[in-house]
Amino acid sequence: MWARLLCALLGAWLMAAPGVLGHGGAAAVSAHVAGPVVLGSSVVAIWPALRPLRWVTLPAGAWLLVAPLLLGYTTGSATANSLLVGAALVALAFAGGGGQERIGGGWRAVLSGTPPARENRR
Repeated sequence: MWARLLCALLGAWLMAAPGVLGHGGAAAVSAHVAGPVVLGSSVVAIWPALRPLRWVTLPAGAWLLVAPLLLGYTTGSATANSLLVGAALVALAFAGGGGQERIGGGWRAVLSGTPPARENRR
């Protein structure tokens, strides 16, 4: 859960970074698109049933790593921000996976009328 919260903070930072760091153009558009995607998917991935959504941060982070080259950022602060946040998002995508417990029980639980046994493999 800590990794998802950190990703959510990085997503919020991406949305604020162009204004705080004073860069515009393609760098600002990239941050304004990636930020809400990272923030939204990270907040939703906090819940164990939706934990696989944490992988959305991997392509978003990879995009931030290659965006300065592809879009030709002109300011050093925009490039540094994109590279640092992108590297952090890629690393955090692999951290804190969890999700070892069974959730729900599928149709078997619905048809039998009994809840499934909880398995904790931690």
